[in-house]
Amino acid sequence: MKLKIGARQYNIVFSDNDSLLNDEKNSGSYGYIDYANSNIVIKNSVDSTFREENTIHEILHSLLDNSGIEDILKGTEVKTELLISILTPRFHQLLKENKELLNNLIS
Repeated sequence: MKLKIGARQYNIVFSDNDSLLNDEKNSGSYGYIDYANSNIVIKNSVDSTFREENTIHEILHSLLDNSGIEDILKGTEVKTELLISILTPRFHQLLKENKELLNNLIS
């Protein structure tokens, strides 16, 4: 699946065989962005709602990175992660429960 944010084109990869997701030090991680290769990698073997929220979570990271906000907030990764963790379920609900509105906005 492809996703364009700003000038960058990402590949969204759903995988259970990813070495970083399976690394012991990353246990508890269900997704990440490989900026060097423009990949958003999401663990596939989780509940579909959890997978959707993880995808939104990583997309929010890419949006903040593209906007330059992550550069401004360098050194405050905890606050950035907290902000994204707060926004993720709300964006998920917005997307799931307002499909007609979203279709009208982008058509």
